[in-house]
Amino acid sequence: MHIWQLRAALSMGVLYLFYYFCKYNLGVATPGIQEEFGYSNQSFGYVVTGFTLVYALGQFINGYLGDRFGPKVIVTIGGFGGVAANLLFGLTPWFTADRAVMLNFFVLVWCLNAYFSSMGWSPGCRIMFNWFPENRWGQWIGIYNALCYAGGAIVVPIAGFAVVYWGWQAASFIPPACLLLMTVAFLFLGRNSPADVGFETEWETKVEEEKKRVGAKEYFRAFIHPQ
Repeated sequence: MHIWQLRAALSMGVLYLFYYFCKYNLGVATPGIQEEFGYSNQSFGYVVTGFTLVYALGQFINGYLGDRFGPKVIVTIGGFGGVAANLLFGLTPWFTADRAVMLNFFVLVWCLNAYFSSMGWSPGCRIMFNWFPENRWGQWIGIYNALCYAGGAIVVPIAGFAVVYWGWQAASFIPPACLLLMTVAFLFLGRNSPADVGFETEWETKVEEEKKRVGAKEYFRAFIHPQ
């Protein structure tokens, strides 16, 4: 393995690990939010439902955007955007004291976070695919997938500690700080493909550029012929 392969794969994998810091932190903060503002499970469930729907839509859109504009650009935007959305979520009580308005703002901001969170998976997979031959995709996508769920597990005690000592808002400030630092690091460490550092891939077959492009017609074809 070339050192650049390891650098590209681990920088993307660790970045996506911290992506999960900024969406699994809500579960730790939820009891404190409900207790402070008196939201029922049903009312606050709109926040989680909105996140799930937008996250699914974002996964569909951002795979295309990653192919079109480069995966590094998309995952970097997602990292900074997730940090901003989490900070807004934690600062929500500063903007209004009305419980109903506040709940709507919680839903809106967490949906925004969902969209930024969806920028990690598909573009990240594209980076892995670019850096490794097809017979090693399973290995590295497996590592990539394991790292993201490790992030979901690690953030729980971190956010829990923050909530116990500083209140629910700390869960929206401390985990995003980790994502912010890693996103900045990824700007310097991450690369879209070996071509970005002047390498040629010995395993890549020569394919016409037009056949590599992914557009609306490819998405439509995938729906009709999913195989």
